[in-house]
Amino acid sequence: MGSSLQIPHNTPVRSRKSFYALRSFCLSEVSVQPDAHSDRGRHRVLRGVFAQPVILTQEKTLEEALAALESDRKPDRNKLIQTANIPKGTAKTYGEWLKVLLNHYGDLLMSEGSSYTSMVRSVYKNRTNYLLFLNSLGEAEKRFDRAFKPHMDKKTEGVNHIVSQIEACTTKLRREEAAKIFP
Repeated sequence: MGSSLQIPHNTPVRSRKSFYALRSFCLSEVSVQPDAHSDRGRHRVLRGVFAQPVILTQEKTLEEALAALESDRKPDRNKLIQTANIPKGTAKTYGEWLKVLLNHYGDLLMSEGSSYTSMVRSVYKNRTNYLLFLNSLGEAEKRFDRAFKPHMDKKTEGVNHIVSQIEACTTKLRREEAAKIFP
């Protein structure tokens, strides 16, 4: 669990199927569902402000993890930070989030399995280990959210409430996912 993507020379990535299975999962994970207390405008804010940057971060990070494994090098986190459209003062916490994602994706890409579920089972072995990873990921995301919030459009009302809702929903969905993967 949680290697730093240092792999022996000539160790192949299992297959590009793993990459596409992960990519598909990343894109599906970000869909935001409106709740009973939100209106259509707030739902658009959730999707517009948060969903697209998360999708781009996950996609680019996954692509970098694969490229690093295929070329037998460490992932270039600094390149990801430099190409990201993030405000000044958020690079450190963004980099911490990327590090967690890069380690996770690297482990999954090197695992046995052809679906996200089978790869997670191969890497994390049990629900406790997977929940430890999810908690680490959640904490990294929260640190970035706190750094990012002051730079958001001042016209976006209720930013703190929106971020809190997203964090709570994400935690709930991830716990449900862990229970499905490790019944």
